[in-house]
Amino acid sequence: MDIRAINGYPDYGVAADGSAYTHKKKIGNRWKITEDWNALAATIHHDGYRYITLYFAGKARSRKVSVLVCELFVGPKPNGPGRQECRHKNGNRLDDRADNLEWGSSAENAIDREHHGRTRRGENNGFAKLTDAQVAEIMSLKGKLSQSQIGRRFGISQVHAGRILNGNRRSA
Repeated sequence: MDIRAINGYPDYGVAADGSAYTHKKKIGNRWKITEDWNALAATIHHDGYRYITLYFAGKARSRKVSVLVCELFVGPKPNGPGRQECRHKNGNRLDDRADNLEWGSSAENAIDREHHGRTRRGENNGFAKLTDAQVAEIMSLKGKLSQSQIGRRFGISQVHAGRILNGNRRSA
């Protein structure tokens, strides 16, 4: 298996399949440096990505496994505008295989999220006050009730009701 050492952290490495390794091994209650690569468990952060903690000179740093694999197997992070994020081609944040990763702009990453159905729109947005059915009902009331009446009926402001009716906020 091709395990490549992480730049700046010679005791740590990653493989093309997304697994992480270290030369450190706990023997008793102490850590020893060994010649062999030992598997290193990644943790899943609140953002849904896998992270490992790297230690060097007494300092700890948490890094995304996907970014490390991308740097070591796909190539260094490109310079210049628009090429700065590690993208998961299949949309699965936990799939850190090198052949599933590539560098891309944040705009390309947003297009990927949309394509994979991971963009939180409408009632799936955590800040949504209305369901899609309620928005459709508001649209059906256009011209029948005033914006103030619609707002009171649905517990939203007159301005919010107006924005929905004018197409400036989500549509059904």
